Amino acid sequence: MRRDILAKDVANREQLYSEFLKEVGNLYLDSLNRTLDDASQQTSLIAMYSLVGRIRMISSEAVLTSAEKVAEDIVESYKRPPTTFQEFQQSWEASNPWHEFTKACRAERQSMLGRL
Repeated sequence: MRRDILAKDVANREQLYSEFLKEVGNLYLDSLNRTLDDASQQTSLIAMYSLVGRIRMISSEAVLTSAEKVAEDIVESYKRPPTTFQEFQQSWEASNPWHEFTKACRAERQSMLGRL
């Protein structure tokens, strides 16, 4: 029974983290050519922060910290002027908080699976 609960917990986290990545991916793409003044994105930002809240409830500190950094990066991206693909690529290579998020998720998952 304990194994089943842990397996379900792992699956729930995978789903939550995938949902978070999908949401922030859409926001990041949108932020390349828009600002926070665009009211149409406010709902998506709230959804992103809602996902961060869900992550806060169940995740390790490393996953939470990296998710918060991804969210901060999205907001900062909206503050920047529109960017070209080349500028996007350079900034992505210079600083990629998503890498840290996925790395933390993978470590958390491996730790949990090790307890099965």
